[in-house]
Amino acid sequence: MERELINVYLFKTGEAYPISIKHMTFSDFKTFHQYIEQYGLNYDVPDSDEREKYTIKEVDFTLVKKDVKTKVFEVYMTFKKRE
Repeated sequence: MERELINVYLFKTGEAYPISIKHMTFSDFKTFHQYIEQYGLNYDVPDSDEREKYTIKEVDFTLVKKDVKTKVFEVYMTFKKRE
């Protein structure tokens, strides 16, 4: 059985470009998603000692066919800054 691959794009609310792109299996994504739901996401601001904390705002799943044989899931996760 082939393992389902997922490309995960992490966005801050209102940003057009992802802050990170992760590639993982579906089982890895389930674990990642559970962790993020429970603990949130910590983001180290580039060129700074500052660390921002985010929680999940929205998760969108999409199935993309890259070619005739390959299917890749894409997940778009949007985060809002934790107050």
